[in-house]
Amino acid sequence: MPQPLPNLHIVLLCEDYGSRLWPIAREQSPSCFMPLSPHSTDTLFTATVKRFKPYSGAPIHVVTTEQMAESVAAELRTRAGLKPSEFEILKEPAARSSAFAIALACARIRLQNPNAVVAVFPSDQRTVDDERWENIIYRAYQTALRDRLVLLGAQQEERCAADSFIRKGRPLEGIEGVFDVRHFAADVTPAAAKRACDEGALWHTGIIIARAAVVLGELTRAGESSQTTETSSSHRITETANFFAQLDSRLWLSDDARRVAGALPVISFEKAALEVSEKLAVVPITVPISALTTLRDLDNLAESDKAANRVVDECGLAVDSHSVTLYSEVPQREIVTFGLRDVTVVDTPDALLVAQKERLRSLDDVLAALREAKVPQLTSSLSRSFAWGTALLVDAQDSYATWRIELRPGASLAALSIPTEIGSFQPDTFSETYTVVQGSVEAADKTYEIGNSFVISNTARDIHCTSEESALLILSACLKEE
Repeated sequence: MPQPLPNLHIVLLCEDYGSRLWPIAREQSPSCFMPLSPHSTDTLFTATVKRFKPYSGAPIHVVTTEQMAESVAAELRTRAGLKPSEFEILKEPAARSSAFAIALACARIRLQNPNAVVAVFPSDQRTVDDERWENIIYRAYQTALRDRLVLLGAQQEERCAADSFIRKGRPLEGIEGVFDVRHFAADVTPAAAKRACDEGALWHTGIIIARAAVVLGELTRAGESSQTTETSSSHRITETANFFAQLDSRLWLSDDARRVAGALPVISFEKAALEVSEKLAVVPITVPISALTTLRDLDNLAESDKAANRVVDECGLAVDSHSVTLYSEVPQREIVTFGLRDVTVVDTPDALLVAQKERLRSLDDVLAALREAKVPQLTSSLSRSFAWGTALLVDAQDSYATWRIELRPGASLAALSIPTEIGSFQPDTFSETYTVVQGSVEAADKTYEIGNSFVISNTARDIHCTSEESALLILSACLKEE
């Protein structure tokens, strides 16, 4: 078990729900809530928390939006098992990309601890958990104590985060396996980044370790020197973050605060600071990391067959097809394609997407069409975590609502509780119908298995999962007739 490092603070970025991952990601159910596997109780987010929290004795900080904050807190409490004193959620007044998100966290943490070292992690990556991480984090931490901005650079074929790469320079004296950065390039074309990494450059993982004061100082210097158009306002980001850090965080969501933050540039930390900083160092790593920023990244989650088809988590079969990727969140349902080419299929409980791979970067057009068609539940489905599992709202009208319920093995759900807890209906005004689609449950001394349905109308009772795997149920709540 890793030992906490002095003054180290963990920061998770969860400020973007991942619109390019629709329908997996929704406005209130971000891509980092995607499960590690169909039968895993961990999500990408909670796996990241569990992986890196042991390195710090301080509360973990999560930068997110007002819309996602409640779901993030529930994930931290129920799936990650953290107490409220072990985390702090920082709600951005306005989404301005990662430069402001990182600056806000660093300013807040530095106010609490002037000697703080921050370790910033994306919350939407898969990686391998092994002993290599302890050595990597320790070397990066020691380098950060020298007032360097330390990046983790991956040595692998596929990208790890955005299309950014690192060219390493000379070895850093005194710490084995750490190098100066000769050149950092942010947000280049995928082809250019791939070509550079094929020639020996390192993929930027999005993981940054540095003193909080150094992070804020480099943003300030980039803005004051105005070396590029992108960095000309970077000092304003630092000034605004320092201002907000001294306020009660409840004031961050006031109209005045939103206006102040909304006037800041929308810019990544990579463009604002890393491209122009002279304090960069890199720790090359061989631990494989998979990005999950667009649906194209699903290709990195499964091995391909001879026809370049990929089936994520064994959810289907590609027949007489080429370069087809299949992904499903629907248990007991297989996807079969026949005669398709260069297509991605994503199946979720309430939406099925079939798209040409070359069009996956244009999903904003799909979301715009969904909003115009007035089907908001498909863009903002609400996922809530509870001690017993999760509830995903898949449809809501004036008189009824439908949820997909995951009930963990051995756990119990109080019937007639979901519609009132989430605020859909008033107590005693509705009835519920449960349909079992995976596993088995017990209610009122009766056992219900796959395909069984039962109704609960007046008397609340517990629904207990009796199967070794999680039980999946469809819950339909309907207003009673007067």
